[in-house]
Amino acid sequence: SQVRYMKREEERVSEANTLILELSRRLRVGSCQCREDIAHRGLTRLLRHGKQLEDTKEEAGQQSTSESAKLNIS
Repeated sequence: SQVRYMKREEERVSEANTLILELSRRLRVGSCQCREDIAHRGLTRLLRHGKQLEDTKEEAGQQSTSESAKLNIS
């Protein structure tokens, strides 16, 4: 399950990177190296955002578990 999730994440990151490169090429943004730099920055932001979403999801799950425990104690 975790392996499948990681595989899907890798595929989504790869697709996002390809889209960023294609967009910068179509917009005729700088040299090839410049486009790769743009793609890398975009990819880094996407990964950071994904990590924030994952952290938020974990926090929500922990809160839910904590609230369930409180209800069970009551």
